[in-house]
Amino acid sequence: MIMGADDYLFKPVSIADLLNSINTVLAKYEKHEKRMNELRDRIALTVPHEFRTPLTAILGYSEMLKNNIQYIIENDEIHFVIDNLSFAAKRFNNLVQKFTNYANATIMLNSPKEIRNISKKNVSSVKMVLQMIAFKVADKYKRLQDLELELLDVNLNYDEFYLSYMIEELLDNAMKYSQVGSKICLKTFVRESKLFISILDFGIGMTPEQIRSVAAFNQFVDPLIGRTGNGIGLITVQRISEVTSIGFNIESKHGNYTEVSLSFDLDNLI
Repeated sequence: MIMGADDYLFKPVSIADLLNSINTVLAKYEKHEKRMNELRDRIALTVPHEFRTPLTAILGYSEMLKNNIQYIIENDEIHFVIDNLSFAAKRFNNLVQKFTNYANATIMLNSPKEIRNISKKNVSSVKMVLQMIAFKVADKYKRLQDLELELLDVNLNYDEFYLSYMIEELLDNAMKYSQVGSKICLKTFVRESKLFISILDFGIGMTPEQIRSVAAFNQFVDPLIGRTGNGIGLITVQRISEVTSIGFNIESKHGNYTEVSLSFDLDNLI
C-alpha cells in the first residue's frame, strides 16, 4: 500500500496500517503543495520582468498618441480608442507592479538577515506615515471626502517601507471595492497590549470562502458590479505580516463591509 495505491487497505485493517495510510496521503499532499507553492513563486518572480520591457513601450506610445492626437486627427472614435488603450496599459502596468512587489517581498523575506533588520528599524511617527499614504490613495480615487482618520501619534520599531506598503495596499483595496460616497475609515488604537491599525470600508465585502482562500492568483469577483481582483496584493500583505510576526485579520460581511487589521505587540512601541 505504501509503495502503491495509498487508498487501498487489506482487511482486516489494523490501526498501524490505517495510520500509515493517512501519513502517506498527508506526505503526498504536502509534497504536492510545496511544488505548487514553488511554481507559484517562480511565476511571480519571472513574469513581471518579462512584461516590463514591452509594457514600457506600450505606455510610452499610448501617452504620446493621447497627448498629441488632437493636433493630428479630429475623430472622436480614434480619440476614444486611444484613451481606452492608455487606460488599459496603465491598468496592466499596475498589475505588473503588484506582481513585482510580491516577487520582491518573496526574495527579501526569505533572508533571515532582512527579517531581523525589520524590527531594528523605526517609524518615528506612525500617524504622519499613515496620513501621507491615506491622502495619496484617496486622491488617486478622487475620494478625499470619503476618508475618515482617527490616528494615535506613536513611534514604532518596524520597517517603514513594509508598513507603508501594507497600508497602501489595504487602502487601495478598500477604495477599489467600495462605492464613491461611502466611508473609508483608517484608525489606530491600543487594545489587549497591542497596537492595532484598522482599515474599514463599506463596500462589496468578502464571503467566508474568499477569506479562507486568500492566496496569490485567486480572483475575487462581485457579480453585481463586475469588479475583479487577483488577490496578489492581499496575499503579499499576509506574507509580510506572517514572516515579520505581526497580526493580520480580516472581518467581513459580503455586500456590507470589510475590516482588515494589523496588530503589533506593545514591545514594538517606543
